[in-house]
Order: sequence, then structure tokens, then C-alpha cells
Amino acid sequence: MRAGGGGGDIYCFPPAFSFATSTRESAPGILTAATIANSDTKESVVFLSIFKKAGFFVARLTNQGVGMTGESPIAAIFKENADYYEIHENLYKANARLQDRDMLSLLDNLLARNEPKNSLIVLHTYGSHTTFEDRYDEPTFSPTCKDIQFDCGGEHYKNSYDNTIAATDYYLSEVMKKFRDKNAVLIYTSDHGTRLSGFKMHAPNQMDDPDLRFVPIFVWFSPKFERKELIAKMRQNLDKNISRDIIFHSLLSAGGIDAEIKDENLDIFSPKLKPHSDPYLRRSCANFARTQMIFYDFRRDSREEKAFFVALALALR
Repeated sequence: MRAGGGGGDIYCFPPAFSFATSTRESAPGILTAATIANSDTKESVVFLSIFKKAGFFVARLTNQGVGMTGESPIAAIFKENADYYEIHENLYKANARLQDRDMLSLLDNLLARNEPKNSLIVLHTYGSHTTFEDRYDEPTFSPTCKDIQFDCGGEHYKNSYDNTIAATDYYLSEVMKKFRDKNAVLIYTSDHGTRLSGFKMHAPNQMDDPDLRFVPIFVWFSPKFERKELIAKMRQNLDKNISRDIIFHSLLSAGGIDAEIKDENLDIFSPKLKPHSDPYLRRSCANFARTQMIFYDFRRDSREEKAFFVALALALR
């Protein structure tokens, strides 16, 4: 547990198992009830539609897309289910340096609407996609890849990556400040991991590779979050190994939505939460995950990347 920049508390789980190892597969997985063991996202229910039916205002803000199109594997899902959808203008500019902080102005625009309903807000940023130097302005760690002329690797490459983490740390603290006076909860995750070995890129479908599978999941509650019993229940589960599968069901609990599809075995706010047993990685790999960086820890031996950032914020009236 750690106090956030906007007040309130952050609760970190052990590094979690990702749904897949590529954005094209993982992004839809985050939004649906599909699981690692049953991964058909096309036939699965989208939590956005459940929130909308429950009377929530549903919004998506992003600076993430393919090329300069604004499209992505999940764009169509949001266009069908979101009440409000805004893409940052930099996404349409050639050679734009897409950064997490781009999203702050979009969030300000949304909050200025002062929606009277309960709100589900999905913040989908570019995160730590390469080139790392484009994701931050001033370095926190150096030397970086900017300091050498040719192929970058080793400590320079890791420093450049860690600077993207510092940039997202700043961004998240600003997001929390914007919700600190609201009855709100924020859940953070990312789509997959990566390897920090120079320019060696990961390949899809390597589900048995812990570098590509472990991702951070943490939950932040604003000081004015009202359902304190949820926090108490979640704290009992903080030492359990979990997977991305918990997002769908835990969001429903956080929003106070009772739905037949909700599975308490996959709900971090339920005493019935079961530790994840991964079909691709042996349990011993969970010990590997515990030695890696959980977001906000800034351990310099990290090999884990938040390839893109997804924050799911619930602002409740």
C-alpha cells in the first residue's frame, strides 16, 4: 500500500498474468469476460455494455491507435458502447511524440461536462511503446539512448525505459488529483510485458514467456470513496496471484453492479477470489514475478513493460 499523489491509497497486487502477449489480442481481452483459458473475445460480453445498461455514463479517452488513423483493435468496441469518445490530436500528426500526459487535457474536457450520472472512464494511453525517448521530456535516469549515436542497449536502454515509467508516474499522480474530491476508484493494468534487451522485440503467442506475461495491476481509492467494505475485502486478497481475468468482474463489483455473469472467483473484492492457475506458465514462475518491478517501485532490474496503459476510473454519484 502506498499513498498516491492525489491522496488516497494505492494497493498493488503481485505482478499479474496477462491475457496475451500482443496488443491486438490483449486489448479486447481487457474489455471482455473472456479469460486466459477461454480466450474467444468475439463471442464474449463487453463490460462497457453492462455499465451502460446500468445507467452509467461511459467514456473513452485515448492517444493510442494504429499509425495516424486513430483506429485500434478495440476502437470499434468503444464506438459502439461509449457515450463519449475523444482521441488526442497528436495521434494524427506525423512524428508526434505521444506521451501519457497528453491525456490530462482530454480528461479536463470530460470532467468539465460535470455528468450527473455515475461514470466509467477508460483512459487508454501510449505508455511505454518504443521509441522510449519520445515518451518523456526531461530524463529522470541517465545516460539514455539520446547520449549515443548508434545502436542502444544495456544501461542506456534500461534508463530510457525507466524514464517512461517516471513519466507515467507523473501522469497518474495528476489523474488521481483530479478524482481526489470524488467518490472514485481507479484500476490500472497494461496489456503485456516485454524484454529490455536492446532492440530485441517480443513475438506474439509466447504465452510461456514470463517476461511477456507479467503485468502490473493496482487499485487506487480516492479519500472520498464511500464503500469502505470493498477495500477491506480486497486487502484480504493482496497476496494472491491474479491474472488480467479479474478486470471484468472486479469492475462490476466496484461499480455496485449485480449481473448474472459476474464470477466471484475472479473478483478481487470478493472473499471467494481464487488464486490464478496459469495454463501456460508453471506456478514456480509466480516467484519470478515477485522479483520484478511492480509499478511505482522503480527497481532498476525490471524487465517488465507496460506496453500501453489502461486506467479504468469509476466516478460514483
